[in-house]
Amino acid sequence: TGVDGGSSGGGLMSMLAGARATITAAANGLLNALARNVAEDASATAGLAATGLRDAAITAGSDATINSTASINASADATSTGTPIAGASTDASLASLQLNATGLQASNASNDIPIGTAGNLSAEAQLDGASRAAITTGDSDALAALQATGLRAADVDVLVNIGGSGTLNASAAVGSAASPLSISALSAGLGDATAQGAAAVAGILGSINSTNSTSSNLRIGDDATIAAQGSSQLQISAAATGGNASASLSDSASNGSASVVGLQGLNLSSADDLRDLTASARGNSTVAASSVAGNATSGTSASSTGILGASALPLSISAGGDGHITATASQSALNQALTVAGIASANGSVSATGFSNGVVQIGGSGTLSVLARSDQGTFASSIHGNSSA
Repeated sequence: TGVDGGSSGGGLMSMLAGARATITAAANGLLNALARNVAEDASATAGLAATGLRDAAITAGSDATINSTASINASADATSTGTPIAGASTDASLASLQLNATGLQASNASNDIPIGTAGNLSAEAQLDGASRAAITTGDSDALAALQATGLRAADVDVLVNIGGSGTLNASAAVGSAASPLSISALSAGLGDATAQGAAAVAGILGSINSTNSTSSNLRIGDDATIAAQGSSQLQISAAATGGNASASLSDSASNGSASVVGLQGLNLSSADDLRDLTASARGNSTVAASSVAGNATSGTSASSTGILGASALPLSISAGGDGHITATASQSALNQALTVAGIASANGSVSATGFSNGVVQIGGSGTLSVLARSDQGTFASSIHGNSSA
């Protein structure tokens, strides 16, 4: 953690950036887990949580700037030859990533974030790295559980207040277009290969209490600008020679959708104009499984949403004057399953929604631009067995 208000000892930590001042909080993690074995199991696990600024009362004055970032670059690499036993695979290689990065987190009602006239607040989270497992004879498993959040309002009473022409920029990303986060498993002899990825990404994530019909709030003055961005770029692959190969992407090992959201669960209100609210979510994944003698299965369940409210408590966006809102989402997935002698199956379920479960009220003139696009490709091939896609 870059700055932790919860560890101040006797009470709430307060941070004040006066006129034209700058406060920077950063948590940067570099982690490498490496396991090598000759005749038995190999296991490598890399787990880390990083928060740039957590649980502090923050005030940004006129022309002040607060920057809070969290980044993790981690790798888990496990390799073994295994123990050759006729007709059996007894050893295994396991590589696992468990990563959580949050740019700025406010967990208590007292962690309000006021931004003065022309004040600026930025919160960024980034995850990079790889999970690699390989074995000559035996099972190979590569896993990754990933969560990245730019700004997290973890209490329904947290209030982000922007006075005048202040700006709020929050972004979260897993991997990048140039270098996707990689999850790969290889079993070169007798044994199965399994690669599983689970991801949740949000630029701005608020809290919702459906029982009390309350949620976190963002209140702005005249001419404020808000940008929330979420991005996920993943490559997942499993390759086996004598066994089955399975590659998958979801929000957990076996159920739900891997999610990317721009802005979720944070009401926004302005007594005057809303100059610009831009929320975007972008997801891209390649999931591939291949086997020589066994079955090959690949599957993706992923969603992208620009602005997302809860079905039980829709998100509210209101402006007394003019308002301009842009919500975009894209989700692209490629699923591939290839085998020589087994059954090949490639399945995918992807969705993109620009604006979901929300209410917009604009008193003056305004624009609401919503764009969503999803692309999915599935390919399955078996030389001697059945295939489905």
